[in-house]
Amino acid sequence: MLSAVRVERDHRHWQTTDLLLGLAVPGGTTARIVRSEDFAAAVAGRVLRPGDADQALRTVHRTLEELSNVNHNLTSWLTWHGIYDSWPPL
Repeated sequence: MLSAVRVERDHRHWQTTDLLLGLAVPGGTTARIVRSEDFAAAVAGRVLRPGDADQALRTVHRTLEELSNVNHNLTSWLTWHGIYDSWPPL
């Protein structure tokens, strides 16, 4: 499961805001958009700012396209972004 987030940082701290939209990436099958009901309710109720809603949609659709370029292989997509899964976990 991947979630769209807004990240704000300064020199010493990171703050993330869940944008209530994500992707499920089950192994060996096509990724799919998830949590769309929560996202839609937050947009309709004006809990999620319009800019954050736009960012969530852009992020999820860009990520879905990138995943399709690597045949929905999450490990390949993470590696392409310089994120490596170590085994055994630390």
